Formats: sequence, C-alpha cells, structure tokens
Amino acid sequence: MSDMAEPRSWSSEALFSGPGDVRARGRTLDWAATPLGPVQGWSQSLRSTVRTLLSSQYPMVLTWGPQFTQIYNDAYSKLIGDRHPSGLGGDIRVTLAEAWDTLGPMIERVMATGVANWTPALPLEMHRSGYREEAYFSVSHAPAENDRGEIVGMLAVCSEVTEQIVGERRLRLLRELAARAGDAQETAAAARDLVAALSEDRLDVPFACVYLRDGDAFGLVASQGLTEDDAASAADWMTGERGLSSVDDAHGGDAALVDGLDRIVTVSGGAYGDPVTSAIRLPIMGAQGAVLGVLIAGVSPNRALDEGYRSFFELLATQVSVALRNARAREDDRRRAEELAELDRAKTAFFSNVSHEFRTPLTLLLGPLEEAIVDEAGTLADHRGELQIAHRNALRLLRLVNTLLDFSRVEADRAEASFEFCDLSVLTADLASNFRSAMEKAGLRLVVDAPSLPRLVRVDRDMFEKIVLNLLSNAFKFTHEGTIDVRLREAGSDAVAFVVSDTGVGIPSDELPRVFERFHRIPGQHARSHEGTGIGLALVRQLVALHGGDIAVESEGPGRGTTFTVVLPYGSATRASLVDAPRDPGLRPQADAFVEEALRWLPGDENTHAGRHTPSPRSRPRIILADDNADMRAYVQRLLGDSYDVIAVADGTQALAAVETSRPDLVVSDIMMPGLDGFALLHAMRSDPAMATVPVIFLSARAGEEARVESLAAGADDHVVKPFGAQELRARIDGVLRLASLRGDAANRERVLEAQLAASKAQVALAHSESQLWTLMDALPVLISHIDRDLRYRFVNRAYETWFSRKHEDVVGKTVAEVVGPVAFEQVRPRIGAALSGQHLSFEESVVYPDVGLRHVRADFIPKRTPEGEVVGFYGLVQDVTEARQQTERLAESERRMRVVLDAVSDGFVAVDANWRITLFNRAAEDAFGRERDNVLGQELWDAFPEVCATPYGQHLKQVMETRTAMTFEEGSPVQSDRFLETRLAGTHDGGLAASFTDITERKVAERHRELLVNELNHRVKNTLAVVQSIAMQSFKDERVPNQARQAFQGRLLALSDAHNLLTQESWETAPLSLVVEGALRPFREGNRFDVQGPKVRVGPKASVSLTLAFHELCTNAVKYGALSAPEGHVTIAWSVTGHPQPTLTIRWVESGGPEVRPPERPGFGSRLVSRGLAAELGGAVELLYPPTGVVCEIAAPLGTVESR
Repeated sequence: MSDMAEPRSWSSEALFSGPGDVRARGRTLDWAATPLGPVQGWSQSLRSTVRTLLSSQYPMVLTWGPQFTQIYNDAYSKLIGDRHPSGLGGDIRVTLAEAWDTLGPMIERVMATGVANWTPALPLEMHRSGYREEAYFSVSHAPAENDRGEIVGMLAVCSEVTEQIVGERRLRLLRELAARAGDAQETAAAARDLVAALSEDRLDVPFACVYLRDGDAFGLVASQGLTEDDAASAADWMTGERGLSSVDDAHGGDAALVDGLDRIVTVSGGAYGDPVTSAIRLPIMGAQGAVLGVLIAGVSPNRALDEGYRSFFELLATQVSVALRNARAREDDRRRAEELAELDRAKTAFFSNVSHEFRTPLTLLLGPLEEAIVDEAGTLADHRGELQIAHRNALRLLRLVNTLLDFSRVEADRAEASFEFCDLSVLTADLASNFRSAMEKAGLRLVVDAPSLPRLVRVDRDMFEKIVLNLLSNAFKFTHEGTIDVRLREAGSDAVAFVVSDTGVGIPSDELPRVFERFHRIPGQHARSHEGTGIGLALVRQLVALHGGDIAVESEGPGRGTTFTVVLPYGSATRASLVDAPRDPGLRPQADAFVEEALRWLPGDENTHAGRHTPSPRSRPRIILADDNADMRAYVQRLLGDSYDVIAVADGTQALAAVETSRPDLVVSDIMMPGLDGFALLHAMRSDPAMATVPVIFLSARAGEEARVESLAAGADDHVVKPFGAQELRARIDGVLRLASLRGDAANRERVLEAQLAASKAQVALAHSESQLWTLMDALPVLISHIDRDLRYRFVNRAYETWFSRKHEDVVGKTVAEVVGPVAFEQVRPRIGAALSGQHLSFEESVVYPDVGLRHVRADFIPKRTPEGEVVGFYGLVQDVTEARQQTERLAESERRMRVVLDAVSDGFVAVDANWRITLFNRAAEDAFGRERDNVLGQELWDAFPEVCATPYGQHLKQVMETRTAMTFEEGSPVQSDRFLETRLAGTHDGGLAASFTDITERKVAERHRELLVNELNHRVKNTLAVVQSIAMQSFKDERVPNQARQAFQGRLLALSDAHNLLTQESWETAPLSLVVEGALRPFREGNRFDVQGPKVRVGPKASVSLTLAFHELCTNAVKYGALSAPEGHVTIAWSVTGHPQPTLTIRWVESGGPEVRPPERPGFGSRLVSRGLAAELGGAVELLYPPTGVVCEIAAPLGTVESR
C-alpha cells in the first residue's frame, strides 16, 4: 500500500499560496504577460527556487531569463520601498536602474562564470523614498539553473546594513573627537582641531562652523566646507535678524534645524555630492549652563534626519562642548599661573628694595645708640636701660632686614658666595657654643659632637653661619626641656652631614612636607615666642642648595622632637658664582644677634607670675599686660607703672590665669603669642560671665583698617598699632577705662529701671517683637498672608503685594476669591476648609492666577488659634517653585534623551571611574552581560561581575587601565558563554575606563554555519560528481549506439536529480522510503502496473540516492526486457523491518506477466549497480534472481545504516 500523494497541478494559486503581500500579488499577476509565461509552463527548477524564496524570512530576489525578470519575497519588498509592487515580474534593471552600474557587472559575472559572490557592505544609490538615498547592503549572488543544468538566472540573498555602517562611521568620528578633547591648550586651537576632525566625515557632516562667544558677540574661529563669507551668511540665515546674539544662556540649550540653505550658499555634500539644503544649529555649552559658542553643521542630503541622525548631532555638540571647556579651563589656569608668577617676582623685588632702603636709617640709629651706651659720663647715662632696649631691638631689626635681603637675593637667583676651604669642625663648635649660656639659662642641655674631619670643606663661611644659627635658634625656640644635640660627621666619602636634634614639641606628619615653605607656620605649636618672619627655614634650604647640598627634616610626631640633617659636599658649590676670596672683615658677627634675641624669649625679672597676685583693696586701676617679647613687656610696664598696677605675663595662658585671680580693670594684650594667642584669650574671657565685661585692648603689629575691624568684631574695646607713642597708649587706656566705668554706672541704672518697669518692658517687648515679625515677613521672598474665618485678608507681606501687583490696602479686607480669582479659589477651597478645621497642611499644586497665569506653588496653611484653642483663621505661606520645577524637568528630560540615545544604539557602552566604579551601563550592555542597569550602577566592576576578573577579558581591562593604551579585541563574553563580543577599550581623562562593544554572536554563528555548509556542500558535490562520473563512464561503455547511450545517461541523471530534489525538500536529513520509491517509478508509471507497499521507514541521503538509481535501473530493464515490456506485466515492490535489537530492512522487487526471463550472458552496468554497488552503499546484501516468470531482486541491509545521514 502506498503513502505517496499524487502530484498537484502547478497553477499560480498553488505556487503562490500562503500569507503575505507578495504571494497575494503573485496569485493575481498575469504571468503569461511576462517573459516567464504561465506558471503551468515553468520548469521544476524555477518552481522549486520560487517556493524556497517565498518561504524565506530573509530578503531574497530571483532573476530568470535574458530579460532579468524578477521574483522576490516580502522581506525584499521592504528594501525597495515604493518600487514594489511594480517590480514584481518586471525587469530588475528597471527597478534598480540607479544601482545597476554597480549591480549589473556583479550579476552578469556570476551568470557567466557560475561562481557565487558575497559583498558584506555594498554601497548602493537608492530612490525608494523620494530622494537619492545612501544605502548599504550585505549581498550574495548565486547562479540559478534550469532543469538541464544551464545557468539562466541569479538568486540573491541580501539584507540592509545601512544603520550599522553609518552608525559605525559616526561612532568613529565621535571617538576621534573624544580623543582630541584633552589635547588642545587654547580654545581657538581646540575648535580648529575639532573642525579638522569633522572634515574627515563629510558624508555625515558636509560642512561645520564653530563660532565662539566674546561678550555679546560671536566670532567665527574655525570652519570646513564653507568660506568665511558663506559661514557668515549661514549664521545670519540660521538665527534671523538678531544673528548669533539670539543664542542666549536661557534658550541656547536646544538644537535648531533650518531648511532652504541652498538659497543662501552653494555647498555640496553627502555620498553623491548633492546640494546641501538643511543645516542644524547646536549650542556649545560652557560651565554653569552658559553658552560658550555655536556649532552650525550641514545635514547630508542623502540621509533622512531621523532620531539617530539628530542624536548623533547632539552627541557631536556635547563632544565639542567638552573639548572647548577643557581648553578654556587650561587657558584660565595658564593665565592665573602667569599672574601668580608676576606677583611673586614683584614681591621679591619689593623685599629687595625695601631691605636696602631700611639699612641706611638703621645704621644712623645704631651708631648714636652705641656711642650713648658706652659714654658712661654722658647726659644719658641714667637712661642706659632704655638705650640698651632701643639698641637691642634696632640690631634685631637689622638682622630681620638682612634676612629679607638674603632671601630676596636667593629668590631672584642673584646670590653670590665667597667660598673658602675651612675646618668645619672648629667653625661648627664655635657657632654652637654661642648658644650654651642661653640654653643653660633655659634649663636645656646642649651637646656638641663635632670631631675633626679628614678634609677641609669648601663653604661660604657667612652662609654656613646663617645655616647653623637659624637651625639652633629654631631648636631653642621650640624646645622647653631636655637636650639639643649638634653633630658633625662624614656622609660617605664625598660629603659631610651637619645634624641638629632636639627633644622639643615635634612636628605632625602631615606638616613635614611644608616645613621649608616660606611664610608657613605650623598651627598650634607651643613656642617660646610667636615672633618671626616665617622665612628662616626657607632661607636655610636655599643656602644649602647654593652649596650643592641637601636638607631633610624628621619627626615622630608632636612631643617627640625634631631632627634637621644638612648634607654638604666636600667640593665646590653648584649654582653660585665661585669667588675664592676671604670674607669681608667688616661683616658684623651674626651669632650675638641670634643669641641676644633668644635670651629675650626667656622670662625676665618683671612681675610674670600671675598666680601670686590676689585680689586686694587698691586705689589704682589694675592692668594685665600680655606680650611674648620681654623688651615690650618691660617698656609698657615702665610706661604705665606710674598710674596703674601692672601685672606682666608672657603669653595668653598666663594672662587668663591672672584675670581669673586678680580681677583686673583692663587687659592689654599682644595678638600674636605662642600657645593661647590674643583672639583665643579674648574669646575665653567673653565666654565666661565673670570676665565678660573686662575691657580688652589689643597691641598689634598688624596695621590697617581691616586689622582694626577684625579686632573690634572679635569683641576687643580698642586696637593699638605698633609702634605707638607713650601719650597715645596712655590716652587710649584712660579712654577705655572711663568708658568701662560709664558702662558700669549705666548697667547699674539699667538694672534699677528694669526692676521698676519689668511689666511695661514685657508689653513693649511683645509689641516690638510683633513689629519685628512683620518686618521679617516683609523681607522674606515667601508669600505670607493672614486670613480670618470669613476668608478675608487681615495681613499680607510685601512679596504678596508684589506678586499680585496690588497695594496693601487693595488686599486687606478683601476676600480670597476677590484677590486670587475664582479659578484659583475653587482649586484651594478644600484645603482652606481643612485649615479652618484645625489641620496644618503642606502641599504642592499647579494653580491658575489672574494676571500671573499657571504657576506651580508649594504652600503651608497653618491654623491661627486663640489662647482657648479656637481656630479664628489661618496663616498662608506660599512659595512659587515654577522655575525650579521646570529646571528639574529640563534636567530629567536631558538625562532621558541621553539614555535614549545610548539605549538606541546597538553597541554596548560601559564606563568605570578610576576606582572601578560603574558610571555608565546602557541597554545593550544589559543584554550582553545579563545584568540590569539599576543593579550594577555605582558598584565596583569586580563586585558586580566577579566572574570577569580572572578571564582574558578582565586582563584586557586591567591592561588598558594601567597602560592607558586603547585596545580592540574579539572575545567570548565573560558572563554569557554563548555570546561573542567585539570590544573597544580606551582610558578616560578622569583616570577611568570606557568600553564599547558589539555583539557579534550572530556573525560568529553565521561564520560557523557557513563553514559547516561549505564542508557539507563540498562533501556532497564530491559524492555526486563521483556518481555522475561513474554513470557517464558505464553508460557510454555499455551502450553501443550513441543515441541510446545518451538516453540512458539522461535517464540516470534525471533519476539522480529526482533523488536530490526529494532530499532538498527534506532538508537533506532523511526521506520517506515510499517517496524514494515513488520518485524512481514516476517516469515509468502508465496505468496501474506497480504495487508498492510497506511500513513507514525513513532512509538517509546516501541510501536515498543509491536506492533511486537501483530502482531506475530495474525499471529501465523491466521496460526493455521484463514485465513492463508486455501489456499485462506487473511489478510488486514490498519492504518490511524484522529483527531485534538490530533490525534489518528487507526490500523485494518481483516482476510478473512479462516475457520469459533468462539470465544475462554477461552482467551490464545496471545489474552491477544493483547487485554490487547497492550492497556496498547499504552495507548489506543484494541478490538478483532470474526465474522464468520475471526478475526478482532481494535487498537486505541493517536499518541503522539505511537511516544514517
């Protein structure tokens, strides 16, 4: 029994049956009017190809015949746009006329050679949307053959890749702009560089002009594709009568598109050089939302300005904005640096000039003072103490002037050194010994360890003295107990080390790098004195450098002491001009000045211990004097001693203790003191009610109105600038004491009045407080109102009047509806009712006000209650937040658009900062890595994707982060093993990393499939060719007559073709045995002469071909000599499956009713093909029997072999 259906009649309805527009039009098209003729006459090859084409979801087109008649499917019809449906059944050369110059030679070459081609990105000009469109297609052309194997057409498989090609091109331009964003140092140069980069993509940006803002005007700084005149015309055309000045900070954030450019200027662009008719104006945004400039760019005439194109222009403007902002920032930094350098040079010159000018008057002061001091019989002998103070401080001033002059010379690189070889051990010991008496007096231990050195050291003696004395003075200043060590030793074979160590206050670790900075003071250091210029250690470092040496400082922290180490070479200096001359014998010894100043830091014999002063009856005012300079304390104490009881202390801490114990009438204090300074002392006193009323006068070297205002603002009663006169100081003190006395009397009277008028003052205070409240309300930018239960206004503040453009009297007494309008009143009426019921409401709402319009407000309605709790109205506080809300919405929209742009592109984008935290993760990245954006943003990359770290992918990321070198590679996804990614990595300007990647999984799979298909095709072609070669050889060998040989060969090839057609329909997997048999019998069926029966069995491709050829040979033999040669002849083909677990397929061919059969004298090709070839192919046994009743063929083979693919 057969399971094979009868062949259907191939009409257009049958061939084009099924869903889809092309099938529907194919069923109604008059094919007879086309070169192909009626469908019923089409060859089997044409029908098979058309069926395959129509069922494909991939765009396919078939051309057939010399007129290139085309048939295509639904997917292809979308590619040709408005050329469908007229193109169906028409000449493809007409449909694609504009692209035929490109396609024609390719198609003709395929049809001539029979060799297929493939172009991954073929550019084609398309006229499918009303304009010349730039388009790209992935196209493969293959030859199409008729039933005779002749090439009569072409089958094309294609897909449009325009968005991919154009998108990659634009992405390359954006990457190039991003790479250039950090290079330019000037804004104009950056603009020119960016425009030059834009010129590399004239297909998307036919021309570009950058105009930068200068005040209210915009100037052209760079352009490409346009002349300067054309650029100016384009700018005027795009911005109207106001020109580029219409691009303001408030409205410059949006892009503007204008058509009709070709009426103003002539410029061509795009892929085909067509006139550019449209341009887009994009603002270049600077910092804080200001418009930095304008970018005008041409729009390609060969691409529609769709969402992707517009987003590209917006990203373009963003890249340009970033680059120009960076360049502007560098310009600002460079200008500030130049200004600071100029100020530094001016300062250095000023120090030098002033120091020179100071030395002459100081010389004229010191000379007479020294003469007066040594003149014991002179008229000033009784004032020798005062003269010694003056002389001592004049010497200190001279030392300070010399230090400033030395420092300014070193800063200006004009220092000259007189080097000589000297015994540095002796010199160091002599200099250090000058401090021994001062240190013993301070209770310190000085240890000098300066053994003889094997060589003399080349130094400038004067400079080395300054180095040693400054370091020892600094150690003495900050060491209150313990030891100061001075050591000299060799440092290797070429240098000597001079070390000063102390057990003083130490230095915090974060301050160590700044120790040698000029004018830098370490805050909170407990020193013997706060005096000093702040340049001593900076000068030491410069002097050491002039010797070619180095200086270092070490400290384990506060209270752990400090060590300074100076390393000097034995040889000559490096920078200073070397003058081998002895030092000037007239130079005044420096050590005495340093030691004398250090001695003045120690407590003297004046009354400095505040603890022994206790309150006692006194007739004179008592003054606490605080100053860390002993001479100043002695001078002021002597100046005031005739009129006041003066207690002198050395710092703020002692002064505070003296104030607590002695209850003074006045405190006179220096501002700059070690430990507790003047401001800290004042704050402590004003914070203590017991001392808050004690007047304070500041003595300070800080002159100027600013210093005086600072002192008075801190709470001081007066500010006296040093130097001051004796009469001025006495007058200031007398004035402050009188004012303090008056304040005391006034305070006493005030207390009496307060006691008498307490109740009255409470009422006045209440009224005053209410007045102040209304005044405060008028000053607030919030709309404040008081509304009673009758909904009438009792009060509104000035902001309320201004907002509604009404006077106070035009509002108070009116109802709410009369003021805010009926519409707004109805909107807020429920909330007013709730407030009058006692609810405190806070809400936001959009309200329509008369003369104001729609505004978004934030409001509070607060019930007003009587002391008994009754609600008698409410207070309304209303704030207009319309602008803030609009700004929030604009920001949200900008962020949304950026996310849309990034989410719209097919490439994935991921960015991390310098700490590997994920800052960007678009939708394509979600798909590629299988993570949702909200779950990874802000996380460290290695936390979000721990599986990436140890993969090659992670190694690439780390390499680019370390080397800052861009990289592109193809690698399997580290997260999804079945995905492949093409990844591009580059470092970002903030030290992070940016990655963009394309999912190439489909391409990889397609490449693998193509490889498998090619291998399979190669295998099948080789097998088929082997069969054809064997058939040809045997056909022409066995047949003696050429015509018979040709017919035999043709019949065998048709049988082979039928087997291949059947396998093609079955996807070259397996085919039903019934269809294999019926296919082989079809050419020989006439009447009911075959009986085919058997169970359902599927056979593989190899068995299908072998059985088809075998049955063809049996049929041919039966027609010539066997059962089918007689009218009553009959053939039975039956098969069965037996055996388990290894079943066997058995097939029997039995002829009957024909002429008597005799065995052949010699076996021919057919019998050999059946008996030997079939057995070998199936791996079984075949037996041909020749009983007189007819030929019998028995075939037995393992079912597994027969089913094998």
